[in-house]
Amino acid sequence: MSEVVEVDDYQALKCSAKPAFFDELPYEKGLRMHYAVPARKWCVTRRGFLEFLTAVKDAHQAGRIENKINPRTQLANPHHDDPMIGPNMHSVNGAVIKPRTQEAGGMSWALMLSPEGLDGDFFFVTHSWKEGVYEFSRKVVNHWQRQDLSMWCCFLANPQTWDREELNKLLGERFDLSDSPFMLALSASQLHSFVVVPNVTESLYCRLWCVAELWKAMEVEKQRGSPLIFVAKDTVKKAPDAKGGTKDSISTMIQHATCSDENDEQRIRAYIQGNEHHLQEEIKNLAVKAKKREKMEKEDKTKKSRSSRKEKHRANKGHGKLESACTLDRLEAQLAEISSSSFDASRGEESERAAFSDSGVIHEVRMMTVVEHHEEVHVMREEPVARQAPLAMDGAPIARVDTSEEERKVFGRQSLAPRRRQEMSPAEEEKRMFQERLHDLRMQTESQRHADDETERLLFAKIQLLSQQLSDRRQSIEVRHHKETEKEANLRRQIQALESATIEELHMEILLRKEAAEVREKRLEEEAERLKTLRDKGDPSNMPEKDEVAECLASLAQRRISRKQLESLLESGEGEEVLRQYLGVVKHAEFDDFMNEVKLHRQSDEATE
Repeated sequence: MSEVVEVDDYQALKCSAKPAFFDELPYEKGLRMHYAVPARKWCVTRRGFLEFLTAVKDAHQAGRIENKINPRTQLANPHHDDPMIGPNMHSVNGAVIKPRTQEAGGMSWALMLSPEGLDGDFFFVTHSWKEGVYEFSRKVVNHWQRQDLSMWCCFLANPQTWDREELNKLLGERFDLSDSPFMLALSASQLHSFVVVPNVTESLYCRLWCVAELWKAMEVEKQRGSPLIFVAKDTVKKAPDAKGGTKDSISTMIQHATCSDENDEQRIRAYIQGNEHHLQEEIKNLAVKAKKREKMEKEDKTKKSRSSRKEKHRANKGHGKLESACTLDRLEAQLAEISSSSFDASRGEESERAAFSDSGVIHEVRMMTVVEHHEEVHVMREEPVARQAPLAMDGAPIARVDTSEEERKVFGRQSLAPRRRQEMSPAEEEKRMFQERLHDLRMQTESQRHADDETERLLFAKIQLLSQQLSDRRQSIEVRHHKETEKEANLRRQIQALESATIEELHMEILLRKEAAEVREKRLEEEAERLKTLRDKGDPSNMPEKDEVAECLASLAQRRISRKQLESLLESGEGEEVLRQYLGVVKHAEFDDFMNEVKLHRQSDEATE
């Protein structure tokens, strides 16, 4: 693994100076890497993905991937031990990805394999975390035909061991999502394609991030003017009881789609506001395209099967040619074999002559039959071959008999063109075609007009909503600016007043700070006790995370240190200058922290505006 790029400019970390806790973070190495390497490079190669799949299989076979109960449904994953579907991504993340990446330094799986990221073209995968890892891998590898392409997938691209606060900063704060790694990757010129990976467990569009990713892909596809969105297909048939997706309508799914983070959900809702109709149409189109492709592949397979059977039949029958002197008995046997058509055998040789007679020339119809396994009959007529008409006993040609209906009865099929069209003149046929085209054009124009009206209405509604949101946000910013200005003035007055404070006032200040520290310490002790109780009970639905317990204990230790310092100052009886110097350091630190926070707020407001 190569050397990690150092981060000297802490503006990239959304702070003006190096945080004091930076060197103490367990994922400091990963933090540096993800802010140094562009998001579009957080990809894995095909070989790297297969190595990841091998690690998952080894852990699954060893029993290290636990089938945990879903806190929302209180149910376990029914496909956990299914070799065709496997554990879901939540279980794989907890048992494989988090331990390996945390040990490596807290970066994502992709940057663990390639610390400097991957250049070149890549395809973006949108998926559900409830899918089985084996089902997902099979579909992705089947789609992954080009070895030089890499893959951008969220559970491998994003770090999985960070605190929620740090991860939220990495995922961005803008309401248009333009600073999130997902949108940065989808906006990259190296994006080759956008791949939708469906599953048998639930619809992708129950996950709100998938909806946002699809909308962004639609925008990029429209800008490029070439196909970008594809659906990964499986290499095995779906099991009879595997009924993926949901019975809800697409609009209902989008409306009730969820996100693990409330802030992300608000941002995504604002991003797709007013575009639900277009998303619904795109999801329908993807489903239709998938069905058409499946149908075309099935037809191609059937054609190949027919061609193979045709060649075999030609080889057995002398390339499908019948003898020119074919008798009625042989024709009846072939027709009975392929279509079980009724035939009047008592008509004899005269019926054969009547069926094929003409005033001068009789046309022999060569036939080639192909019988499929589903008992469908396909009859192909080749070009007619002229032969001499049969003669009567006195040597005169037999009179022509119009037996077109009899021919249709013998061959068991209707004429190649409908009778209505046979009766039409060329002018009438051309007129009918123009009328049909005119009707289709009118229908398309009407449909487009309705779609344009709906688009205009949705855009107008979105503009109104954005205008209202912008107005509300500006008011909120003004209120906050006013409060921040008042607090800044108050802190400055306190620092100035500190210079002329008496020893009694300094003692009172320290005493008040000590009492406030005791109150905060007591609250943290109660919170830590509550978290320990929940952890001891072992309830999966209320089980606190390890990071949450560790943060609470670390904050509690810091408060105790601060309280003991204040107590020692009060008990030691230090002089006025020592107390004034201590309080001056504390108040200046508080003032600097407050001003840094204000600066971050102003930068965020400008970016949002």
